[in-house]
Amino acid sequence: MLMPDGRPYLISRRYTASLHSKSQLATDLKSWRGRDFTPEERDNFDLRNILGKPCLLSIAHQESRDGKTTYANIPAISNKMKSYTPKHPDNAVFAFDLSDPDWANYGLLNEKLREQIAKSPEYAEAVNGRQPPAPPQKQAQAAEGRPEHPQGNAAPAEDIEDDIPFN
Repeated sequence: MLMPDGRPYLISRRYTASLHSKSQLATDLKSWRGRDFTPEERDNFDLRNILGKPCLLSIAHQESRDGKTTYANIPAISNKMKSYTPKHPDNAVFAFDLSDPDWANYGLLNEKLREQIAKSPEYAEAVNGRQPPAPPQKQAQAAEGRPEHPQGNAAPAEDIEDDIPFN
């Protein structure tokens, strides 16, 4: 499904960076994997290992109290069906980590997410009094005939393991 301007819709869920057994992140990863983490797996888990891996999202639409806005929420995540062959991602697949920031990737994030990140104390520490490089200019992209959103660069679908989506 695409937006009127041709870009794909984007849905996300915010998590606390914790794999504690009661955290939402751990709950969703357990559901996706189909099993709980062993203590060793939990201690060695790297979120970057799931970038570009397919999953099945349950989407629940909820209206705002005033009825003017409908929100798409993710109540559950599970492994993809075995018969499903995922398509190549429409958007670039990358990680952005304020402990080792790649400011080029920061510029690829949507404006709302950049604003949220910029409000964090970790951001202030990462820039250490310096402003990060400006994000790519939309006008320059349009002038060059490039789309406003980057094209996907994840591994092709045939490189994705079917049995367990990640370790």
